[in-house]
Amino acid sequence: MIASQTRRALRAVTLPVTSLALLLAAAAPAIAQGPDRTQGPAGSSAGTAYDLRAPVGQRIGRIEIYSGAFVDGFRLLYRDRRGSPNGPTAWVGNNSGSLQTLNLDWGDYLRRVDVWTSSGFINQVRFVTQNGVDVTYGAPRASEVRTNFRPSGANDEVVGLFGHAGALVTGLGVVRRDVLASTRSSAVNFNCTTSNGLTVQLSAAVTPQPFVPGNTPVLQFTTNYRYFREPHYMIYGLSDTDFNGQPLPLDLSALGAGGCTLNCSLDALVPLPAPDFFGRIDHPVALPNDPNSIGREIHFQGLVLEPAANAAGLVTSSMTSARIGGY
Repeated sequence: MIASQTRRALRAVTLPVTSLALLLAAAAPAIAQGPDRTQGPAGSSAGTAYDLRAPVGQRIGRIEIYSGAFVDGFRLLYRDRRGSPNGPTAWVGNNSGSLQTLNLDWGDYLRRVDVWTSSGFINQVRFVTQNGVDVTYGAPRASEVRTNFRPSGANDEVVGLFGHAGALVTGLGVVRRDVLASTRSSAVNFNCTTSNGLTVQLSAAVTPQPFVPGNTPVLQFTTNYRYFREPHYMIYGLSDTDFNGQPLPLDLSALGAGGCTLNCSLDALVPLPAPDFFGRIDHPVALPNDPNSIGREIHFQGLVLEPAANAAGLVTSSMTSARIGGY
């Protein structure tokens, strides 16, 4: 009885997202990216000052660097959110030594920079990206001093380098900025299961497009059971703290769905196709090409209606939250 009532109630609020722009317009005010933050520089102030940083809405896409016993010189190339290049910049230092190039894949970005200094010069520099690329240029020296410029938070990136240089690079620091395009997923609730004892999960696809205006990132809803043909839905929510005055996550035990929770507000409910052979449903999210959506956050949670699962006849997934960025 409760299960049939649940189905009727959900059908009553089923809202196809014909305009995600309208939904985002009702979202909380955009999260400010915040000012640029600097770390360092390490080394000395000999030579001419330089300050290379990506324009707002862009990031470092390539680093060209000359090095041998020291870091001789480098220049940067930036990329916008479509991957289109901007630059390169002027050379810092000189273009002697061995030329090497670090190309960052679209969607990858610099997270950490380590600098080694010796005799007033930069003798080594290490770059580490979000996707795990880890390269070091220059050469070690017996009397070197190492400085690590680690991430200042879970959601920032290196968008520039600054310091001093002459015939060689003498000082180097980093410029950090918030990464707006990001996703996060809640933990899987292993107490909320189907009649087969399986959990349902929601996450960004393995190689997603980033959540930026005009893109169509893909969410992956996994039921772990390829023959599962019960109705599936995607919940779109604008809040992960409140729904109709009730704090979130909301325990659904009172409905008869013990162990299940509603993790985001139910602002739209979108019917989904049946899972594929592997028990997965790929759900593309067509983001409006509207710069006003940058910095806004939207939440997603999967829902399966299965009468045999519990008295309420429903199972909820983990939640994925996406902050729309400017890249």
